[in-house]
Amino acid sequence: MTSICIVDDDEDVREVFSIFIEENYPDIDITECGNGYEALDEINQKKFDLLISDLRMPDMDGEELIRRLDQYNENKPDHILILTGYLGEIAEDTAKHKNITFLTKPFKENVFKAFIRKNLKLIDKPTLDATNQKKMSEELSNDQNRIQQTGLEFIEPFIDVTISFLNSISNANVHKSKVYIKKYEQSTEIPFEAEIATTVGLRSLHIEGSLGLLFKQESFLQLSNQFNQKQDHEINNDNAHFLGQIIKKIIKETTKILEVKNFSISYDGPYHVIYGEQINIHHFQKGPILVTEFNSDFGPLAIELLIKGK
Repeated sequence: MTSICIVDDDEDVREVFSIFIEENYPDIDITECGNGYEALDEINQKKFDLLISDLRMPDMDGEELIRRLDQYNENKPDHILILTGYLGEIAEDTAKHKNITFLTKPFKENVFKAFIRKNLKLIDKPTLDATNQKKMSEELSNDQNRIQQTGLEFIEPFIDVTISFLNSISNANVHKSKVYIKKYEQSTEIPFEAEIATTVGLRSLHIEGSLGLLFKQESFLQLSNQFNQKQDHEINNDNAHFLGQIIKKIIKETTKILEVKNFSISYDGPYHVIYGEQINIHHFQKGPILVTEFNSDFGPLAIELLIKGK
């Protein structure tokens, strides 16, 4: 089995790469490491076909990791992919190492897939078969009623997973209260007046869009405090991170369900969490937004979904 080691101090970046690879290459074995020292421990135990590493990390950066790989002759990865925001920051001696490829951030899916095809000789899994490609294209080209119906079919797994997951961590009797369409061009106000929210981009072969998860402050704090055993009285940078963990879990579980329905998707991260009064979440496209509101023992929340054909 092909094996890949992903090294980055940002857990969200590792998560994005892992989910993307799992979606497109299900037979790859993935190991995640938070820094260069963890990566060397793993490399000491096994040989990886590919090492993906961030360039700038605390404790041990990507360049130091590359230099130390020479000590692991038998287990040195066959291929090394270095992520960087700016190619000009790469040291000359690093650039001269054998079997190293540099990829600028944020990474482009088609460039990464081309690298995998060329170096690991793997073919990515088709997102949708021909029948479903035609069906999805037809559904997304119809009027708003059809868009709403398509959105409902698409979002139902998100709704089910959201309810199931939140109930599992809180026993709060989360249940759907209403579903409606909000037109982006008609208003910048959010019908559901959230005080903390997060959004992530969604993508497949023929659709793109975004998913938002929204809470009232009191609702979010009750959930966060109960799960994390805290007594916070206001939202701050530390507890706001919990909302990102929730949406990542929801998307990860939902993608498994959608795959069975031939709606294979990936998400573009990292997620963005905002909080404050009368906030407006940012969707990555313009178009009708399908809103699902929920009630629960800890208070109201909502999901916003925007999807459109490419």
